[in-house]
Amino acid sequence: MHYVYFLRSVKEGYEGRSYVGRTENIQQRLQQHNQGLSPSTKPYTPWILEAVVKADTLETAIIAESYFKSSAGKEKFTDYKKANPHSINPIADFFNTERHEGLGLGRNPNRFYFTDCKPTILTMDKSKAKKFVKKD
Repeated sequence: MHYVYFLRSVKEGYEGRSYVGRTENIQQRLQQHNQGLSPSTKPYTPWILEAVVKADTLETAIIAESYFKSSAGKEKFTDYKKANPHSINPIADFFNTERHEGLGLGRNPNRFYFTDCKPTILTMDKSKAKKFVKKD
């Protein structure tokens, strides 16, 4: 199984810093980040896991990771955070399909999407695509 994960730094002065990655083993990868074994995240340790999205294929995980590292993906999160200022965990809430009847992202909304998601452990499933419509 493949996962796309969202980390947040809890290092003093860098609390808002975030990181998106993909892995097959969440616990091992988080431990590697917190041990400073990843050059891009080492200066900002320690990290906490904010959300995990389970992908049905490696291809889907790669596409999702690339999207959320892109300016378009970051903009979606920024817009969501602004619209929901009282959310305790905006990243997990963003993927909560109990609130949004399925979630599709990217230039082609059916390219990858999320369905049946819970706020912490989330699922990305190619078999049940639904187009995400941003609610005002």
